[in-house]
Amino acid sequence: MIGNAVDFGFQVTETGGGYTWSVNSRENRLTPWSNDAVSDTPGEVIYLRDEDSGTVWSVTPERDLFEGWHDGYLRLTDPVKHWRRITLDKRERSIVVEDTLEMQGAHQVELHFHWGENVRVELDGLHCAATRGSRTVSLQLPRRPEARSYLRRGSVAPLGGWISRCYDHKEPTSTVVWRGWLAGTTVLRSEIRC
Repeated sequence: MIGNAVDFGFQVTETGGGYTWSVNSRENRLTPWSNDAVSDTPGEVIYLRDEDSGTVWSVTPERDLFEGWHDGYLRLTDPVKHWRRITLDKRERSIVVEDTLEMQGAHQVELHFHWGENVRVELDGLHCAATRGSRTVSLQLPRRPEARSYLRRGSVAPLGGWISRCYDHKEPTSTVVWRGWLAGTTVLRSEIRC
């Protein structure tokens, strides 16, 4: 619980719940609070933001969020800015990855999804099923008319589909590659469902 001596305060619980008040914490709540220690339903969401990098992070009982960007591609002749937002929806048991690319001209873009060496991966167009034991997760790759997807496992040319758990030792594993030509500002949405 944090508050100043006169007129404002807030409370945050270990599960992400909490509320904000003005003057009196009981009489003047600004955001809802259930006052139920069992359910601890959040009435607000807290986001942490690094003002220098623009990175955003948030955790609640329903959803976790990470958002970041980098400017490494700004050195290209036709610069590209890349933002990534990853949302874990705990109730829906899904992870959504949104890549936003901002550019002027056309660029060939690849997304790589790496799987463990004990995971069986099947790729059907822009849909992937990954199975280990009795558990299967699905990956829906971005839907773009010009996009193609590939499965690499222990490939030397082109290089891909390897994992190294220790120095000087590698084992084949599956890597799903999505490739497409993009121009302008584009949002690529990939979704993993458990």
